[in-house]
Amino acid sequence: MSAIHKKIIAGSVGLLIALSTSSVLASKDRFVVDLVNEPSSLDPHVQWNPDSYAVYRNVFDNLITRNNKGEIVPQIATAWKQVSETVLEFQIRTDVLFHDGQKLTAEDVAYSARRITDPKFGSPQLGQFDKIIKAEVSAPNTVRLTTNGPYPALLAQLVKLSIVPKAVVEAVGKDAFNLKPVGSGPYMFQGWQRGVQVTLVRNDKYWNKQISWK
Repeated sequence: MSAIHKKIIAGSVGLLIALSTSSVLASKDRFVVDLVNEPSSLDPHVQWNPDSYAVYRNVFDNLITRNNKGEIVPQIATAWKQVSETVLEFQIRTDVLFHDGQKLTAEDVAYSARRITDPKFGSPQLGQFDKIIKAEVSAPNTVRLTTNGPYPALLAQLVKLSIVPKAVVEAVGKDAFNLKPVGSGPYMFQGWQRGVQVTLVRNDKYWNKQISWK
């Protein structure tokens, strides 16, 4: 038997073992993703690397997002308008709950923008949002973001702004929030076994739509 044939057989055996293992672990309720590296953070304002983002993007909603065509569309914000060259105003959804059952408000949105743009917080994402110099609740369910000059790319940056619960973050602190994040997204954090896995469970009260995997 040639060395090439031996390699093919060995590869086939390895594949069969992998498939049989997968069939044991998988079910109609479980979806397993094998990440290249462990997430370095589950706080969406702390890190931006792909392994972290792949997990926490399921836990948190963003202010706005992109659809499958790449178009900027509503998420937590239902609509927005340019008030002036430096002021962008957002209407915030009123039917969103965080995973702890508390209502997501315009103040949570403004707080999230202030948190990630605070130099003392030290977010590595600061360079994506540092044109924002003010985030405030200007009316019920309305948030205004002010930039330090005209900034046409602001909407494209805000598709990356995850909304965190002000009350929870301030109560538990940055480190504890990273270990047990609370968002409003389609999946809720369940556990983090370091070096092994992060487990999320479906948010059955998600405001947008029901998702399949439990």
